[in-house]
Amino acid sequence: MTDPYNPQPQQPQSPYAGPPAAPAYGAPAYVAPPTNTLAVVSLIAGIASWVVLPFVAAVVAVITGHMSLGRIKQSGESGRGMALAGVILGWVNIGLSILATVLVVVLVLGAFGIAASHGSLNS
Repeated sequence: MTDPYNPQPQQPQSPYAGPPAAPAYGAPAYVAPPTNTLAVVSLIAGIASWVVLPFVAAVVAVITGHMSLGRIKQSGESGRGMALAGVILGWVNIGLSILATVLVVVLVLGAFGIAASHGSLNS
């Protein structure tokens, strides 16, 4: 019997019908590539250069970050963002450390110059 509002005949529904079975040969699940370990080390060292070891950790962050970027390009691993963050944090910290060192040297030499011009060192 056809429904006047639905011109197609209705199929009887079985109370035992479950969802259709998935094919056994389906597409494999996506597996993310592994994260490069040096990228993680670079990021941690970059953060540590601002918190714990200012210059030493910055150098470690820059070296491991550049090594990691090279390996990621070759192997296709993930972690490029972490490596870049470590490199950037390290280079900025190194730059500011050098700038601060130059500023301290200039101020100390300037202080000795002022003291020498007033004769307090030649007493």
